[in-house]
Amino acid sequence: FEWSSFAEFVDRLPPLGLNVAQLVGHIPVRIAAMGVEDRPPRPQELELMKALVAEAMETGAVGFSTGLMYPPSSYADTDEIVALTEVCAKFGGAYHSHVRDMGLRVFEAVQEAVDIGQRTGARVQVSHMKINNRKHWGRATELMDVVERARLAGQEVVCDAYPYTAGSGGLKNASLPKW
Repeated sequence: FEWSSFAEFVDRLPPLGLNVAQLVGHIPVRIAAMGVEDRPPRPQELELMKALVAEAMETGAVGFSTGLMYPPSSYADTDEIVALTEVCAKFGGAYHSHVRDMGLRVFEAVQEAVDIGQRTGARVQVSHMKINNRKHWGRATELMDVVERARLAGQEVVCDAYPYTAGSGGLKNASLPKW
């Protein structure tokens, strides 16, 4: 890449005829601070990640995003995501999550995103709400109830779904065990 910060990335965008709202991603922030290590960040690494999120928010990012199904984001625990989302929330940014699991643990994964929003005060966007495990097929209304309960309690939580039956995350990044 020809940039090393969010600001440098934005400066390299060509003139656009559309409005663009850029998110700062957890994966590049984590890689910049600690590579692709499968472990919690050391205190100085977490501070660097927080500084990178703050720099991105100061230079125009509108929120913080995670891809918790994909390494190395999948190596992060909830507290790490909360710490980074707190920084984003101080700037009025939203938390966007491709949650940890859309299969067997989809209910826990969506609840985790809701909990992160509750703990930080950030608005929450759950990306690609779906159920990928036959055990839970037919339970979409119950899954949406997780979001609806949060909304009824005053939390700003939304989700999206794509209108097709395929994905493109790749076998290596999302479908194999972490080991």
